[in-house]
Amino acid sequence: GNEPQREAKSLAHAYMRLVDKLTYDRRKLVDDQESLALMLSDAQATFPPDEALETQLFFLRDGLELRLREFEEECRRASAVERRFQRKLDDVEAECEIETVKAIDKVDPRLIDKMEEQRRIIRLQQDELDQIYFERDVLMDDIERLKEELSFLPPGNDHDEDLLSVKPAVPSHAGLEGPGGAA
Repeated sequence: GNEPQREAKSLAHAYMRLVDKLTYDRRKLVDDQESLALMLSDAQATFPPDEALETQLFFLRDGLELRLREFEEECRRASAVERRFQRKLDDVEAECEIETVKAIDKVDPRLIDKMEEQRRIIRLQQDELDQIYFERDVLMDDIERLKEELSFLPPGNDHDEDLLSVKPAVPSHAGLEGPGGAA
């Protein structure tokens, strides 16, 4: 009865906290990107080059890249919570439907069994889909890490450009684009 509803409320609160944090982090990232742009403009206008400013730019840019990666990870976590929340809402809705059908005395018990079996199949498919999302995210992280490692290799390999342009294969099946749009 009430357990799925409590879980749905808990997930809703967790999701709202994540969205609030992401909104704040995004604002900070935009502010820092603007600061970096101003510092870059100052550095380009400075002659002779200012080593202290160059060092400051390096650390700001490096820190900003790290925070962008962390922001992307937080977005993925929010998407996962959103999927879990949606699944929990679907479970609550299905449970209400089944309880309503059970309350009607003249309904064939086989219909109720069929509804419960369909709900079980949907849960299994959702679990499979979550696994696919997880594997996709792991592969995308691996691609980014390998691209970064490749960028530190000495030049000379004629295939460097080909390797750096590798894009992850994203399924084009309808409904597999992930929550909120394209993956």
